[in-house]
Amino acid sequence: MLRDYQMDAIERLRAGIRSGVRRQVLQVATGGGKTKIAADMTERAAAKGKHVLFLADRIELVDQASARFDQEGISHGVIQGQHWRFRPYEKVQIATIQTLANRQHDPFDLIFVDECHAGGKRLNEWIARQDSVCIGLSATPWAKGMGKVWNKLVVGATTSELIKLGFLVDVVAWAPSEPDLTGVRVVAGEWAENELAEACDKPKLVGDIVAHWIAKGENRQTIAFGVDVSHSKHIVEQFQQAGISAAHVDGYENQVERKKTIDAFRRGEIKLICNVGILDKGFDVPEAACLVMARPIRSSLMLHIQQIGRVLRASPGKVNAIILDHAGNLMRHGFPTDPLPEELDDGKRKEKAKAKPKEKQPKKCPKCAYVKPVGVHACPACGFAPEPPNEVFHEPGELRQVMRPEDKRQLFAEIKFIQEQRGRSDGWAAWTFKKMVGVWPNNYRDVEPKAAGEWVVNRVRSFDIAFAKSKQKKPLQAGWKEEALRA
Repeated sequence: MLRDYQMDAIERLRAGIRSGVRRQVLQVATGGGKTKIAADMTERAAAKGKHVLFLADRIELVDQASARFDQEGISHGVIQGQHWRFRPYEKVQIATIQTLANRQHDPFDLIFVDECHAGGKRLNEWIARQDSVCIGLSATPWAKGMGKVWNKLVVGATTSELIKLGFLVDVVAWAPSEPDLTGVRVVAGEWAENELAEACDKPKLVGDIVAHWIAKGENRQTIAFGVDVSHSKHIVEQFQQAGISAAHVDGYENQVERKKTIDAFRRGEIKLICNVGILDKGFDVPEAACLVMARPIRSSLMLHIQQIGRVLRASPGKVNAIILDHAGNLMRHGFPTDPLPEELDDGKRKEKAKAKPKEKQPKKCPKCAYVKPVGVHACPACGFAPEPPNEVFHEPGELRQVMRPEDKRQLFAEIKFIQEQRGRSDGWAAWTFKKMVGVWPNNYRDVEPKAAGEWVVNRVRSFDIAFAKSKQKKPLQAGWKEEALRA
């Protein structure tokens, strides 16, 4: 069954087709069901006798799309090498552009292009030659020059909207130590890979990745992104030496072996899978709930959002996704819930705009590594509040956490819920909030209690346990209750 925003997206695409727009891009955040939308439109078109093509980016995504079409009951063939599903008589076909460009084929009435932002010159030239209705699918349709090929952008659902609807989970981000990129050359907008790998593949940095994962990763199924094959393998070796099941995949491996590794990760037999350019798009494992960013991204917002999207999908018992950013990417590109571009790039050189004040970016807590959102002074994780003018200082190897301002009000509402449920005092609620956030809840006294989530319940439980243990050793510090009531 289609979700409301999916039905709305389909209606807007159809309206575009009726108005004569032949090439539209549908932007839906990762986990929003782009393939589901394509499958619904495919089924309806095939029922009318239309020929439909679904273009995937690579063979793994061909098989993934084929499996999804099977779930929807759509009879189809696959145009891919000696694929066992080669059925040229079917009205619906799935293929890669690499295969299709080298083969003769009958014209299609409707073409879907998955991950259309990543097609490059070859795909764009092929699309330009088609007289078919073409619909591109992407969570990040911001590649340079897309507007030269595609005529219209339809925004279906954003990450923030899908989090609110419960189809994605929000993130808890930590920004540990990161590499010194001084002197690393920039090539085509990104750091030169060989020099970047040398800067990132240091024993201390790789060791920090393992240590911080043990401290903050909560033993979750984890996806990691390395700079190159050597860097990725070194990360995996360090995890294995620490007794953690880990594996590496890259584009140079045999497809059969790579599939075995990925399937083992899906089954939970491998705790961490580190990759180079393989899992950054179309990889669907909802159980993955931790992301290790070990590859610095200089300018590609698309790659940044695609990587984070690998761990945002909701699954039973998954309350959030943990990001361990060892590359400084959150500082450069922000959160996936931040406002994102809503237009296609036409490839034209933009006029130099007047200088604008530089937008503030999230900051790392210098004491615990929580990545704080813009406007938050005291760290929501450890309570550290830097004193001006030394707003931020650096302590190598320390974690720093990040949280958004609106979360404070929600947090106090959940603490008040526990307070009422357990018959505790107002002073207890204020003290608990201060212990979590670092400041008294003076601005949130008016919030109504709301059902507490698992994370808040667990934090309160940990405080209760620590309090009980401390009573066995020494009495509670005098005056805490009076201090809380005065706040």
